[in-house]
Amino acid sequence: MGKAIEVALHGIVVLDTRGDEDNDELEIRGTLIAQAGFSPSNIRETRQMWHKGNNDGVSIAQGDNHVHLIRNFQTMVLNDFEVLVIGGHIAEEDTFNADDYMGHNFVTITQAEIDNFHPNGKHFPIFFSESTQQVRVDYTVKKINI
Repeated sequence: MGKAIEVALHGIVVLDTRGDEDNDELEIRGTLIAQAGFSPSNIRETRQMWHKGNNDGVSIAQGDNHVHLIRNFQTMVLNDFEVLVIGGHIAEEDTFNADDYMGHNFVTITQAEIDNFHPNGKHFPIFFSESTQQVRVDYTVKKINI
């Protein structure tokens, strides 16, 4: 029997802006998702949690006081033997130079791991970086009863 979970994408935090053109904020674009399937290469369902396309990035200043809030909460059901995959790809837009690709990064979470989470869920920070520029994306996953 599968299980119901709540996946929350809380926001994006810029940890380091050094090396950027204006050096005080990053212009972030990309796609962040939550997926259910038998493995990261065998996905049954994908939920888009956040997306900003090319030339549509959001400006985020450095530091925990300048979080780009997303607050997207999705209820998903993992069928028997399925895993949850969270993460995505992020880039930093530049006006005069080529955009800085900060990579793609995903975390795979098994149902056995979810069974051991605190009732309030578990925080999953996912990091993206290019040279000295770094951002953190904050997800929370918890088991729910529906």
